[in-house]
This record gives sequence, structure tokens and C-alpha cells, in this order.
Amino acid sequence: MSSLAAREFRPVAAKFLLGAMIVVSAHLAILADGISAATVLLYAYFAALAGFAALRADGRSRVGLWLISAACLVVIALTVAGPFNGAVALVLPPLLGYGLVSLYFAESLLPRRTPAILRFARLAHPAPLPSAVEHYARRLTWAWAVLPAMLAAASLLVLAGDGLESWSWVCNVINPSVMLSFFVGEHAYRYRRFPELGPPSLAGTFRAIFKAHVR
Repeated sequence: MSSLAAREFRPVAAKFLLGAMIVVSAHLAILADGISAATVLLYAYFAALAGFAALRADGRSRVGLWLISAACLVVIALTVAGPFNGAVALVLPPLLGYGLVSLYFAESLLPRRTPAILRFARLAHPAPLPSAVEHYARRLTWAWAVLPAMLAAASLLVLAGDGLESWSWVCNVINPSVMLSFFVGEHAYRYRRFPELGPPSLAGTFRAIFKAHVR
């Protein structure tokens, strides 16, 4: 990774870690019956994230990001004022997140598009990939298109049946653990399946993903 890409990667990693801390804090607040506190915490993070992104954007993107930041501040104000249902505000962001991840991978499977995992694999391995690896990458892209959608549906079923606290355990603890386990486990399986590619590196995968979006 070039020094420029490394400088760009560090703030992305910092935002990811901060987001993980916010999710954990929101989950703990929900368990303590602090729905309003969890809502304010979560949307303050979103407002700040969109605001900082707007400072670096231009044109319509900047306007859209400022509108997102303002909408988050409105949610916070309504939550503090009292009449707003904070539970609804807590459920929406994870569902949107899962939906966007599924859409990202599914869209790359459309005709005349390159499957996302195949694009990452080509960046991680500049030499031409064997056809079996390309086929595997396409199927793995399908898996990542389906898995987040299934997890989102499961969390909604739990919410409908057992309430917000159980939903928080599923959405904020179990589902991320499932996705992380799938991500790490796939790397181990890939090494057994395609040893000729060498041992896969989690850091190398993240670098390829990052390069796919900054080139």
C-alpha cells in the first residue's frame, strides 16, 4: 500500500473502531433500559460522521451529507424532548447497514459487472487467477449478498417475538460475530481449497478492499 493510501486508511480504521465502540455502548444502554441514551449516542456518532464527510465532499454529495447530519440531530432533539419512539430509531440504522452491504455485493453480480470478491482477489493477486478461483470468488460474492439480508431478517423476527433487548443481543452481538466468523473462517477454508495462492492474509484482504475504493 502506498504512503498516500496508508494515510487514507488510518482514519477509516479509526472510524470503524469508534463505530464498534458506539455499538457496544448502545447495546449496554439498551440492556440498562436506557433507550433514549442509546439513541442519542448512536445518532450523535452518525451526525458527526456525516458532518466530517461533508467537509471533504463537494457538490450534491456535500448537500446530501449535511442533510443526513441534520436529520440525525433532529432525531436526537426529538428523543430528548420525549415524544419520539427511540426504539424505532435504534432499529433502523442496523437494518439499513445490512441492506446496504447486501446491495453492494448483489449489485456487483449484475450482467457486465465484476463480482466484488473477484475484484478484491485480482487486486490481492496481480497474476491471472485460475478459473476455479474466479468461480469461487463469484459464489463467495453471492454468499456475502445473502448473509447480511438473512441476519437482518432474523433480527426482525427476534424483535417481533421477544422485544428490543433480545433484538439488541442478536443485532449488536450475535450477528456481527456470525459475520466475523464467516469472514475469518472463509480465509482458512480458502487456504485449504487453493494452497497455490499462498496463505491468505486478513490485512491483505482489507488492503485489497481499500484499494478497490480509492484507486
